Amino acid sequence: IVMSIATLLFAGAMFPVSAQSQSTASQITPFNLTYIAYQGYFQDQGIPSAGGLIDAIVSKQIVAQDLIRAAVKTNQLSVQTLDDRDYIYSLESQMKGLTES
Repeated sequence: IVMSIATLLFAGAMFPVSAQSQSTASQITPFNLTYIAYQGYFQDQGIPSAGGLIDAIVSKQIVAQDLIRAAVKTNQLSVQTLDDRDYIYSLESQMKGLTES
């Protein structure tokens, strides 16, 4: 009986880790997405860094979907995020906050 319980506990402990790593594979928060864009992580995708990013946001040359596309290309987000209104709204709020500081 002890071995059966130990086996079930061990197997049960393995599944959440496995499922979690698959379901949250590189899902970055809107805050972190804005932060790494500001730091220049997406320059190879045409997203400027620091003050250039702020200027591009203010002039509407860069919008939330642009950051999401860059994150999709670098495997930080799934392509479905482009249709996630809540995520887009949160990202837009983060981007607006960046321009107000």
